[in-house]
Amino acid sequence: MASQDIFAKPVDTKAPPSSISVRHDHPVRRKGIQSQAPLQTNKFYSNFFLGDQRCPSFTFPYSVAWAGGKGGSASWGMSCSHIEENQRVFGQVKFDGASSYYLNPVGIQSMVISAKELGNETTLSMDSITAFSARVHLSKNETAKPAISFPLVQGMAYVTAQFDGSVPLIQSGVFFKAVSRVTINPKEHVTKYNFHLEDGTTWRVYAWRTKGEELDLKVINNSMAESKCPFHGILQVCKDPGSKGSEDLLDDGAGVYPVTVALSGSVFGQEGSYSFKFQKNGHQLGHLYMFALPHHISSFNGETMKRVQEVRLQSTTKGVATLVKGTEWAMVERHMPTEMDFAPWHPEKGSMKELSSKAKGIIRAAAAKELSQNMAAQTNLDSMYFSGKQDFVAAWGGIVSSASYETGDAAVDFGNTYYNDHHFHYGYHILAAATIGHLDPEWTNANRDYVNLLVRDVANPSEDDKFFPLWRTFDWYHGHSWAHGLYAAMDGKDQESSSEDVMCAYALKMWGRVSKNFDLEMRGNLQLSIIARSLQSYYLYKKDNTVQPEQFIGNKVAGILFENKIDHTTYFDPNIEAIQGIHMIPILPATPFVRDQGFVREEWETYFDKGRVDSIRNAWKGIIYGNYATIEPRKAWEFFTSRDFDPQWLDGGASMTWFMAYAAGLS
Repeated sequence: MASQDIFAKPVDTKAPPSSISVRHDHPVRRKGIQSQAPLQTNKFYSNFFLGDQRCPSFTFPYSVAWAGGKGGSASWGMSCSHIEENQRVFGQVKFDGASSYYLNPVGIQSMVISAKELGNETTLSMDSITAFSARVHLSKNETAKPAISFPLVQGMAYVTAQFDGSVPLIQSGVFFKAVSRVTINPKEHVTKYNFHLEDGTTWRVYAWRTKGEELDLKVINNSMAESKCPFHGILQVCKDPGSKGSEDLLDDGAGVYPVTVALSGSVFGQEGSYSFKFQKNGHQLGHLYMFALPHHISSFNGETMKRVQEVRLQSTTKGVATLVKGTEWAMVERHMPTEMDFAPWHPEKGSMKELSSKAKGIIRAAAAKELSQNMAAQTNLDSMYFSGKQDFVAAWGGIVSSASYETGDAAVDFGNTYYNDHHFHYGYHILAAATIGHLDPEWTNANRDYVNLLVRDVANPSEDDKFFPLWRTFDWYHGHSWAHGLYAAMDGKDQESSSEDVMCAYALKMWGRVSKNFDLEMRGNLQLSIIARSLQSYYLYKKDNTVQPEQFIGNKVAGILFENKIDHTTYFDPNIEAIQGIHMIPILPATPFVRDQGFVREEWETYFDKGRVDSIRNAWKGIIYGNYATIEPRKAWEFFTSRDFDPQWLDGGASMTWFMAYAAGLS
């Protein structure tokens, strides 16, 4: 039988222990936020409470941003943009004929929903903040009630605005070419306008009045249309791709909008399933429509696939988004790595625990040498990433490094105090704890609460836990995590190391197994499966990749993936071994599950074969050979056991013992 909902139970609900200092201040103030802590830090809408609040939020396939009196419209409302494939900008061609980056333009104000009441004292505030949604309010000033409210959910098919008596304005920084009102309403009390812009795009505007007068727009000039009277109800804008039947579907969904999403899931053997149940509101007639990304489509169950429509819009960095009818999506991962444990793992043979006596002897000797190192000196460092340091429960609701409090530097310790990279930093701690606990069950019992605290910070699944937000880093819509914390950014959230994202999911799985938390273990298995599917579309590119631009897939890996651009580089090193290697590290049993043999071979042939790997004279060489074991384990074994092996080829966080065991196990 299938399990009960694996998202239902919290990991724990206890307050952090008294040994961890509690602070109610934080360098980043909660600008305009009306919800109470714990608060989300790494979500798609974060720009609305960071910096000047004007950086865009990427809802896919649209982006929305507070115009703030600037841009082509000079509006004080909410601007909406959608970027087509032909608007992308590509960087110079470098490795293997691939462009070094591609980006989508920002600041284009195609359609703007505003109100006559808004002006230079306009304030932006937020409430209803969840792991999957938020609501943004624009008010005349700090004391006025909202003139407009915007419920935001990833994948929304319309930009929806809630009015309660203010006077709507429709503006544009692209300029109107023609505006017309449709004579026959698509449904009762819903008026419809067609806006044809100077860039050749067509946008539909729908207005469902809940009381008072219907929306009656007067075009003032080629960048503004104003309602003739106050409006009560829902106003929506959407771009029509012009495909067959698209206008009829958009008419059907008019007045209906998502409020938030409920996540649930279950497992049955190696099969895991999860569902998004969209809470809808609005007009009683018609259906809810949402846009799905490619990795959703490929995992939909049969019933959900029946509701996929032939209406598509390009997204910024995740290929083409497809319209889906209905309030629930059900997705299935049929081959979760449930049997994977601490041993090397092979995609066809499973866990590889049998080694020859000769291999064991060589590995044992390497282990003895490594164990003679001064471990305390290597781990007692002032960094959450490299070891660990005194943490705080901060005002946002989380465990953070004290580094930025002590130094005033927002970037110190990789920005941990600002909630950067928590799944990387704490994932390593959780994995280390799982490994120790596997060897010493008594240690698990003695340290369970502390390790669970780190789990709760990055992967709390339940609202019953009042100390941590739900799913701080993992984005269930995108199928991978975002590392970017409390920093405003025009290109949205980003993540560099896809392999460390894998590491965190694997760590959660293994700590769940060791601590006998079945739901946590199964969530880890499910996350690994979803991440593998997502990364193979968006991060790791084989020649047959049809999601990313043809000009870019020759890079083989993303580099740094943002919501609005992908840059084949790193934050720390421009050399190719680092750019590729940051998506390999750390080498784990889960590595070949995500980085399949076909991909590893293509990447090796693109950058490292024919002796090119030998020109690398630093620690990335060991990582690359560790990854090479996925396809050529014997050659990797020969490299690591060679008498000519140079210790500088071994990364400070890597283990020769493990690399040897990994290569020997796979061979």
